[in-house]
Amino acid sequence: MSGNSKLRASVLVDLVDRFSAGARKMAWLSSKLGKGLAGAQAELKQLQAQAGRLDQLRALQSRLGKTAADMAAAKKRAAELEHRAISMSLCFGIPLCVDL
Repeated sequence: MSGNSKLRASVLVDLVDRFSAGARKMAWLSSKLGKGLAGAQAELKQLQAQAGRLDQLRALQSRLGKTAADMAAAKKRAAELEHRAISMSLCFGIPLCVDL
């Protein structure tokens, strides 16, 4: 092999090494990005589950508020009925036997 042929072979080997190094690095980066994407998807799934639980909590809070309002209305109605019963018993002279 002449000196010129050795130089060409050396340059060719150097080019192949450079190309394959880039390809190896791209493969490594692709793998790393794939793992990162999988992790991000898992986190997104967890966040969506938490968002669902928050929606359920908000719905429960809303229903609790309605229940509290219904309870307040029922207490008011019971007090009105009690007052009316007492008034009627006083009007008609009927003793009211209610242990409150």
